[in-house]
Amino acid sequence: MNSKNHHLTEPDHTAVDTSANTAADSAPARMPRRRFGQMLAAGIGSLTLPALGKEALPATQVDVVIVGAGLSGLIAARELRKAGKSVLIMEARDRIGGRMVGRKTIHDGYIDFGGQWMGETQYEMKSLVAELQIKPFISYEQGLSIQSWNNKRSAFNGDVSQLLEGRCGAPDPEHFPKKYLAQCKANSAKLPNCEHDPAEAKIWGKLMAISATVPPDKPWAAPNAIALDNITFESFLKNEGAVEYSKWLPSMQARIGGSGGFEPKDTSLLHMAWTQRVGPQAETPEKWLLHGGAGQIPAMLESQLKKMNPQGQ
Repeated sequence: MNSKNHHLTEPDHTAVDTSANTAADSAPARMPRRRFGQMLAAGIGSLTLPALGKEALPATQVDVVIVGAGLSGLIAARELRKAGKSVLIMEARDRIGGRMVGRKTIHDGYIDFGGQWMGETQYEMKSLVAELQIKPFISYEQGLSIQSWNNKRSAFNGDVSQLLEGRCGAPDPEHFPKKYLAQCKANSAKLPNCEHDPAEAKIWGKLMAISATVPPDKPWAAPNAIALDNITFESFLKNEGAVEYSKWLPSMQARIGGSGGFEPKDTSLLHMAWTQRVGPQAETPEKWLLHGGAGQIPAMLESQLKKMNPQGQ
C-alpha cells in the first residue's frame, strides 16, 4: 500500500483498508497483540469495544480485518456479515463514520460537519438512503451566488462546474426567490459578473481527460496509474502552469469538493482524477440533503451490524 496520503494504486492483500481501497485475502487474518485507541468488532461478540488505552489487544482470529470505520468500512462489514464472514473493524478515532459525522442541536435539530450531500448519479448512496428510509430534500440553492477570490467578488449562476470549466454563467433573476427578488437584483447590480477563464478551462480540461481514463471501480487499473499516483495534485497544477485563479479554484475542489477535503499537496493526481470520474461536479453531486442529516447513517449501520452479530462467534 502506498505510504503517501490518499493514493489509490493497487495495495497488498492482507486486510481491507477502506482508506486506501485495499482488498482482503481469502485466508483468515491473524491479529497480533497491538495497541489501538479504539476498536470496533463485528463477529466476535459485540460491535463496539471500549477504548483500550494502555492495554494490548488480545490475539484474535477472524475472516476479514477492515481498517477504518467510515461509511465504506461499515458497508464492507455489513456485506461480509451477510456472507457469513466474521469481521474485525479497526478505528483509530473515538467515533465511527469517518467523514460522515453530525450532531444533534437544540430543539431537536441537527447539523452535518462532513459528507452530507447526495447527487443524481450517486446510485449506491441513493439506494442506501432509501433502504434506511431517510427522506432527502432539495439543497438550498436559490438566491444570488457570489464568488470571492483575492478580495474580489463576482456574481455567477451558482453552477460551480461551469467555473471549473472556465465558463461563466451570469446570474439568472428567474433563480432568485420571489420573497427576496428586489434584494437579489439590487445586490447583483453592485457586483461584476464572473468572467470566462481560458487558463482554468485548459487545466480543468486536462484533469477531465485524465479522469476519463480511470476505471470507476478499479482506479489502480488506469493507464499510467502508478505515475499518476506518485504525483501530487499540487505538482500537477504547477506543471500545468496554474497560477493565481487557475490554481486557487481547482485547489478548492481538493479542499472542500467531493474529492475529500485535502490539501493539494496531500492527495495524488490519480485520486483527484478518480473522484471526478465517480462524482463529477457537472452531475450535481450536491442536489439533495437528508432529513435528520447524513451523520445519522453510521449509527444506523452500527445498529444493523449488532443485530447481525451472533453471540459467541
